[in-house]
Amino acid sequence: MRLVFCWRLLQSFHQEPFLLTFEIPDRNEDPTGVGVTSTFVVNQNITLDFVEVVFNATHDFRGDLKVVLTSPSGTPSILVDKQDDPTYDYIAWKFLTVQHRGESSLGTWALKVTDESGGTGIGTFDWWELNLYVGSYVGGGDTTGVFRPSNGLLYLKNANTTGFADVAINYGLGGDYPVTGDWDGNGTATIGIYRNGSFYLRNSNTLGFADLTFAFGAPGDQPIAGDWNGDGVDTIGVFRTTTGQFLLRNSNSPGTPDMSFYLGNVGDVGIAGDWNGDGSDTTGVFRPSNGIIFLKNTNTTGFAEIALNYGLAGDMPVTGDWNDDGIDTIGVYRNAQFYLRNSNTIGFADLVFALGNPGDMPIAGNWDGIP
Repeated sequence: MRLVFCWRLLQSFHQEPFLLTFEIPDRNEDPTGVGVTSTFVVNQNITLDFVEVVFNATHDFRGDLKVVLTSPSGTPSILVDKQDDPTYDYIAWKFLTVQHRGESSLGTWALKVTDESGGTGIGTFDWWELNLYVGSYVGGGDTTGVFRPSNGLLYLKNANTTGFADVAINYGLGGDYPVTGDWDGNGTATIGIYRNGSFYLRNSNTLGFADLTFAFGAPGDQPIAGDWNGDGVDTIGVFRTTTGQFLLRNSNSPGTPDMSFYLGNVGDVGIAGDWNGDGSDTTGVFRPSNGIIFLKNTNTTGFAEIALNYGLAGDMPVTGDWNDDGIDTIGVYRNAQFYLRNSNTIGFADLVFALGNPGDMPIAGNWDGIP
């Protein structure tokens, strides 16, 4: 997602490693979660819009760490919570939050780090940098959301950061499967659901009846959507998980498939995106048993152009153009945390943030229509 600021950097604080190296006590030694805290005093009184923390810590199992920024007003922002992430360290890791929007910058800011699990690793809190921003900003590219399959609640965010949803609505019923896309070609992605072989699509992210209702596929299929022919309108399709078959339509209407082909194995999850930036969407599959992803640049049967491992067993895939460069890239959703990559390559997540509850289903799109 691109961010544009009218006024850029207000205040920057950076402690070099030799000025701040605190051992983070293991939870077994710190059962009340005192952790370690570093503070910094800002002397300017400016109304904030956006806060960035650059964080450096070493740890054998960084998923144990919880990092909380507290503003002078006393508002906490959980930058990262305990999670199932067995990798090492946070090296100059950037966290973004709008939790303090509208607050004054004046006073003492505190960053607290705690180890939330005993006996799985040790580490140090080395340094942090606080960047405070003022002025209006807009986001471009795709952002995430979640669908709650127990009751049909949808939560959409206009920034890929931890915080409250910008849109919270109920659309669908318990047991529905979410699907999102730009159904009318106006540049804004909107909601939809798939139920027992029928699509129910909305042209706005608001409460109301479906603008498009039609049957396609069969009960048990997984819905999918993309701009298959490059005309600027997203249309539907299904992935038949029992056979590994994609069935795609070039219009949001009932009828026979315009494309039919096979990719992946039985039990895979279908995904879609513009993997090579050519303006048309193609498919891929995510293997939930081991986190392997296969991406195709054509909607035909054949071998994948890209094969990589990203995520863990049990993760749910999500794809989108997170940095607004015209190429869709991968991500996973795990225990109410998003882990997004800005390239279709093996590596650590470029964006990590929380949204929703465990058991929710991830979705993505350009909800605010800003290019």
